[in-house]
Amino acid sequence: MKELLKKRNVAVGVTVVIMILATILGSGRSMDAAAYKVERYFIEGYGGYSIQRDLDTRTGLAKNLLVIAERNLYSGDETILELQDAIAQMETADTVKEKAAANQQLTAAAEHMLLILEEQPLYKGDHKYCRQIRTDLASCNQTISHDPYNEMATEYNEKVLGSFPASVLKLVNGAEELETFN
Repeated sequence: MKELLKKRNVAVGVTVVIMILATILGSGRSMDAAAYKVERYFIEGYGGYSIQRDLDTRTGLAKNLLVIAERNLYSGDETILELQDAIAQMETADTVKEKAAANQQLTAAAEHMLLILEEQPLYKGDHKYCRQIRTDLASCNQTISHDPYNEMATEYNEKVLGSFPASVLKLVNGAEELETFN
């Protein structure tokens, strides 16, 4: 009888361990799937509109501005180097936070360049093109400010990772909060 109870206790213990492991692994997959959906939204958005698309558009606009600057200013100009660096930062940013910081740097560098170019005697049509670039850069930032990604990331952080049992299991699974774009 003692042997039978001992075997039963071992079986119950093994079952409990298996259930705990299954819960941990299953919750990890569920959290990963929910995070992946939000992360993909940052890149793909809805209907082709996304923060990443707007960032790519802004990078292209900054490159066009750089062409105008290089055509009208001397090659070692500090504002050219500043804009080149901002473009490089945008192109190499990997995380959402890095992309947000690079976007702010690009905004400052482009605006600085536009202010310098306003006072230059530019080639025909370049002043008009600079005004259009300024408008398009601002428009992209405005679109980004209304993108639902930040709300989605915050909701994931609060409702998925912040709720029980995920709030405990995230420590075991290594799940991290999603970064917001700001």
